[in-house]
Amino acid sequence: MPYQKLSIYQTKARLYIVGYCKMRSTFSFLKLSKQEPTQLDVAEVAGNYSLQEIRAMLSQINAANAHLGGLQLVTHVSLAPSLHPTSSADTHVPVATSHSAQPTVHFPMTL
Repeated sequence: MPYQKLSIYQTKARLYIVGYCKMRSTFSFLKLSKQEPTQLDVAEVAGNYSLQEIRAMLSQINAANAHLGGLQLVTHVSLAPSLHPTSSADTHVPVATSHSAQPTVHFPMTL
């Protein structure tokens, strides 16, 4: 099934690509390692996920990498024009941080 939108995130060690399929209203998730410069190390996290499940996964990745700068949005990409008009407002994933000096991190997921 083709994806209409991709969101790319990164940590120090990995890139994460979240694909959104409007027809199924589901998300898919890829992990790419940045540690091996001579070969591509890609893993699909099997399954189709809801927005809430993707938010939870991104929050867990952010928490696990907080000591290295956390998870950061690289870009959003729209691959095809929307067939049905939707709200242009972003939905955000608030992430609680354990260190009071760190701001709350948001992961925009444009649907």
